[in-house]
Amino acid sequence: MKEKKGINKEELKDFIEKYKTDKKYKAKVQLIGYGVFILIVLIGLNISALGTSSHGNISSMKNYPLNNRNTKTENKRITLLDNIKDNYEYDVKATVTTKKEEIEETKEIEYYGKSSNNNMEINKKLGNENNTYYKVDKRYYKKVNEQYEMMKEEELYDILEKEYIELDSIKEYLEKSSLDHVTEYSSGKKEYVYHMRVKEIIKSYPEIDEIEIKALEENNTLTIEIDYISLMKVISTDYQKCNVTYTYKNIGNVEDFKVIEEN
Repeated sequence: MKEKKGINKEELKDFIEKYKTDKKYKAKVQLIGYGVFILIVLIGLNISALGTSSHGNISSMKNYPLNNRNTKTENKRITLLDNIKDNYEYDVKATVTTKKEEIEETKEIEYYGKSSNNNMEINKKLGNENNTYYKVDKRYYKKVNEQYEMMKEEELYDILEKEYIELDSIKEYLEKSSLDHVTEYSSGKKEYVYHMRVKEIIKSYPEIDEIEIKALEENNTLTIEIDYISLMKVISTDYQKCNVTYTYKNIGNVEDFKVIEEN
């Protein structure tokens, strides 16, 4: 086996002598040296850029459930969601597509209004119809001839059930979800992506299908987008699409109001 030959003393001596006396040789060596240095710097910058988004810093948090109360997950919770108690304005828009006997139908419904203490104003917009309802404590009301009449929640939530519309259920879903990652922007905007297994809602469901939940915090406004189709197809194969967008704003700044004044 041959031994590897390194640079011997004579070669090193010739290199130094030529470097000192031959200006063209010296310039060539310096040029190669600068090129190697620049190449190393560029490689270092590219490696650093792999870990940073051009839009913001991404923190991967996959498989850390929100109810796991360690410091890492606590720091990545949705701050505005924790701040929403019973005083806020909201706008919930849902698009639901079903298909029965080859007939496909899409319905778009919107609920918007405000909440203060145990009183909630609920405006329901479906097609050309726009009606106003109320929730006091846990009961629902509609106004008929200047009088409040109690109503069934099924009349209000006839396309999607209450649990897919009202805030309490959305908070519950997020508690059962795993935080995938957070993107934080220099402007203060934060984007969160969560996943929740269908099994968290339908305990008997054996598969590992998930629901994706996206949340955006910006300018004291919280927007949440949920694609429920994985869940809805378990409930009924008629569902083709089910997307809901929730917007909460003016958090903690809604002027107090009462729906039904006590005599």
